[in-house]
Amino acid sequence: MPWLKKHRILLMAISLIILTGSINAEVPQLINYQGRLTNPEGEPLDTTVSITFTIYDDSTGGVAKWSETYASVVVSDGLFYVLLGSVSPIIDSVFNNPERYLGIIVGTDPEMSPRTRFTSAAYAYNAESSHWNVSESMLYTNNNWSIVRGEAGNLLQGSDFNSVICMGTNSVLGNLAEAAYHTTISGGTENSSFGTYNTIGGGYNNSASRVGVTVGGGSNNDSYGYYNTISGGADNAVSGFYSTVAGGRNNDIDGSYSFAIGRRAKAEHTGTFVWADSTDADFTSTGNNQFLIRAAGGVGINNATPLGSLDIAQNSDEVCLYFSNGTRDIAWSPSHALQFGQWDGSDWDERMRIAPNGYIGVGETNPAFRIDCIGNIRCAILVETSDMRLKKNISSIDNALDKIGAIRGVSFEWNDQVEENSGNQLGVIAQEVESILPELVLTDNKGYKSVSYTKLTAVLIEAVKELKTQNEKLSQRITELEESDTSSR
Repeated sequence: MPWLKKHRILLMAISLIILTGSINAEVPQLINYQGRLTNPEGEPLDTTVSITFTIYDDSTGGVAKWSETYASVVVSDGLFYVLLGSVSPIIDSVFNNPERYLGIIVGTDPEMSPRTRFTSAAYAYNAESSHWNVSESMLYTNNNWSIVRGEAGNLLQGSDFNSVICMGTNSVLGNLAEAAYHTTISGGTENSSFGTYNTIGGGYNNSASRVGVTVGGGSNNDSYGYYNTISGGADNAVSGFYSTVAGGRNNDIDGSYSFAIGRRAKAEHTGTFVWADSTDADFTSTGNNQFLIRAAGGVGINNATPLGSLDIAQNSDEVCLYFSNGTRDIAWSPSHALQFGQWDGSDWDERMRIAPNGYIGVGETNPAFRIDCIGNIRCAILVETSDMRLKKNISSIDNALDKIGAIRGVSFEWNDQVEENSGNQLGVIAQEVESILPELVLTDNKGYKSVSYTKLTAVLIEAVKELKTQNEKLSQRITELEESDTSSR
């Protein structure tokens, strides 16, 4: 069919048929070959052609090691596939040398050029004997499923159901995977694994013992527990179960379900998190289920420049910190500052707060004074600052008796707006006092007025003194009248 000379195979794929069953079972002598046949313009063909495949020991010329012809290969939309070896079996000796090339002839055309070199997939035929001895000792087994970088000081020991990959390079003492079922040592030097389901990513002188251990790399890291992880770093050790050293240096974990990171972090108890900074000193847990942080520069939350051991920044009005004993008893937020109260699961019952301006409210959510309390205050001694050195524009109170006389003393009861409603009360009316002694009345940010009862003392003192003066004058007048009456007799 001369017309085939105008056509070409543009795409080829060679792969080994998947091996199933026991390693000792006969390996299928088949190679899956897929290709694409087009015309010179690159348009895929729909046709049936004859194709001959030959395996040579050289890229040109050479000796044919195997050959077979498929008389009728169906090409659909340019695609076709065949199973090499289905007509003429491919024996093991075909691939006893790495130099193997595939030649292809379509119909009566000459052999296509260049030939295609086989890569490592086809060499798996040597696995039939369970001794994978391949060029450069890149594949090795001792009656088990393993891949070891040979001639590099590596040593592999185990039983026939292992699945081990040991690919270290430039080894001095070698990588050791001993009794290492389902274990991988990806690279590095002088790494060792003793156990099952372990992985060492690389590095130097790392070891993984027992079960399910991972060492990512680094140097001199030792994990000899169960299901532990050392991500990297140097001189780290884990002996507990289900624990992790995330990195750093000289970190140790003796407890289970624990975590350590940084420098000289020591998680010696169960369920412990130890985060250590670069300080060259041990930072050691003291009990189970602790969360410990050593940060000489401070811990910042939403803040990259902490000013203290803990610096929390919050850009919204939402509560950003709770201190609780099951009921969220203390809360902090930027807009409300520090709040004390009780959370019952649905409602927050506030008892006290320290506002952002430093004002303290007791029963008052918007304190207008340094201490703003709704309710009773009890103390043994109440002392007010009154030093002359702190005062100026000092003058005596005039007409104090008249002012006191103008103030009405009343009895009353608090209405429902005041929580501390404790029956009948005695006092004055702030609005009435304000018209006479405005210095004694303060108005809060809600418009409610308060009276400084202690300041009434100064007015009362002067009123008593005025009354005393009046009494003295009256007493003197009475004396004079009595004397005058006696002399007139």
